Amino acid sequence: LNNEDISEIGAPLLMAGVDTTAYVMSWLYLNLASNPDVQTKLAEELHSVLKGADLTTVEQIQSLPYLRACIRESHRLTPATPIQPKKMRKDVDVVLPNGDIYHVEAGKRIFLNLRAFP
Repeated sequence: LNNEDISEIGAPLLMAGVDTTAYVMSWLYLNLASNPDVQTKLAEELHSVLKGADLTTVEQIQSLPYLRACIRESHRLTPATPIQPKKMRKDVDVVLPNGDIYHVEAGKRIFLNLRAFP
């Protein structure tokens, strides 16, 4: 990684370092509660693989692909760091719903609010 790459990923990593586990788990629970079919399918996988035992080994985790998929999808929907700084590699025209156009030149830094996207 060059210095520019490091600066682009550094801020999100610092932001993600605060209460990340609790934040990620809270969003996972909310996303599961909002999708009862997914919650039921995950419960079935957990019951069939763990049979009531605690999740304690790497082998157990590797045998739960649907759990892994749920965690990854929850991360995609609700990332730990909703603001992503990016440096523009080329000129871009951003067209707003009201028709206004903003020109962003290559080399400029922008901050994407991932929660603002549908």
